[in-house]
Amino acid sequence: MNAVKHFLGSILAIAFFLLLVVIFREHIPGKRNQHNSYLVRVGMSKQQAMRIMGGAPSRRMLGVSADSAYVYKASPAASDNIYLSIGADGVITSVSHGE
Repeated sequence: MNAVKHFLGSILAIAFFLLLVVIFREHIPGKRNQHNSYLVRVGMSKQQAMRIMGGAPSRRMLGVSADSAYVYKASPAASDNIYLSIGADGVITSVSHGE
């Protein structure tokens, strides 16, 4: 009976560990994107902002009160997306930090 309890305890520990890995795998890029979004300023060029944000956005949205918007992965706990709105002149018009 002790061997069965030990086995079940090991299975639960492994399942918990895997759950944490899945949660934090999503959380780390989102926190990095949120941190980087605070370095982006309205009036910056698109190229400057892309260098700060690093990597490719999750998706590009059209028609969001700007020429385009780039959406970045947010933390799972975030209530909003992280996105950069870019005007037709290639300048950042607004930044959402995904809070």
